[in-house]
Amino acid sequence: MQPPKPQPPGRELSILLLLIFAIFIPTSAYGTSPSQLAPVIANVSPSYSEFSFSPSKLIIFMPPNEVDGFIITARAERGNLPIHLILTLEESFLNFSYVYPHYFLLDVLEERNFTFHLDTWGVEVGNYSGYILGKVEETNYTSLLPINLTVSTDVGRFLIQVTDEAYKPLPNASISIYRGLELIETGITDEHGFYRTHFYPLETYYAIVVGKEGYSSKATGKRLVNYTTFVQIVLGGTPFLAFSPNYVFLVMDLNQTKTITLRLENWGNGKERWIDILPNQKWIKVQPTYLEFLEPGGFREITVTVGPFFKEGIYLGEIKAYGFRSTASAIIQVQVSPPPPPPT
Repeated sequence: MQPPKPQPPGRELSILLLLIFAIFIPTSAYGTSPSQLAPVIANVSPSYSEFSFSPSKLIIFMPPNEVDGFIITARAERGNLPIHLILTLEESFLNFSYVYPHYFLLDVLEERNFTFHLDTWGVEVGNYSGYILGKVEETNYTSLLPINLTVSTDVGRFLIQVTDEAYKPLPNASISIYRGLELIETGITDEHGFYRTHFYPLETYYAIVVGKEGYSSKATGKRLVNYTTFVQIVLGGTPFLAFSPNYVFLVMDLNQTKTITLRLENWGNGKERWIDILPNQKWIKVQPTYLEFLEPGGFREITVTVGPFFKEGIYLGEIKAYGFRSTASAIIQVQVSPPPPPPT
């Protein structure tokens, strides 16, 4: 018997890999190009959306003879078909309140705001309970938004003004009101930097948190002490000092002095403080040499005296302003020429 012929190295491994590969190829795919493979189709049953309210409950305090409005969000959930939402009020609230709009379309996963308007003119002091009923027109699915109303003379509201460090109003600043750890109201300031809150019980402390992009957020605790409690909140930004102009070229004679005026400006949105203004050459003198602060958008005129020079040539100097959070510099270049020859 002849001994078996030796096999080329690696042949057994190649055969084994081919067998493994063949096991995992679907039988329907043999001889089939990728474009001939059947697509996978998922059938999704159409269903109308449900919805929810945010907030999930209204707890309202109002004085007699006042008007207020409360923004509520309705959000479509779970379904894959749009719905028409119908809003109605419980009968006990119909005489002094309404919702608007009371009928609207909600697309899939869409959010839409509506307003609950309340007018307590002629409403007696006391507690009132009711609800807003939401119903899906297509399916009759319903959800309730409970309302607890307290009409009292012992309530007030905050009038909040938000400004920058130059006391210029900041529109579109975000406002958040907390009672303890509970967030009870959010909103934004108007074009004049004002925001008026809803009514809340007097003699109670509330936390007011204010923020705006480009400024440092600020939180403060305030006690509501009367019908309208005014609160001013100043947001700090980032200062940016700059000289204008920041380069000056002078042509001067021997033994001559010149006085020029530069402006030190704050191009940033925050107040700069404790500013030292220093030249780096003895032939430059500045006045003033110190500023307590410079408001955003503000400027101060800096008087600069240059000279005298006792030797002709080109001189280069610099004035620097060192603030607490920013710096600025201006270059002074002087060409000193000899005096003209006497007339002949």
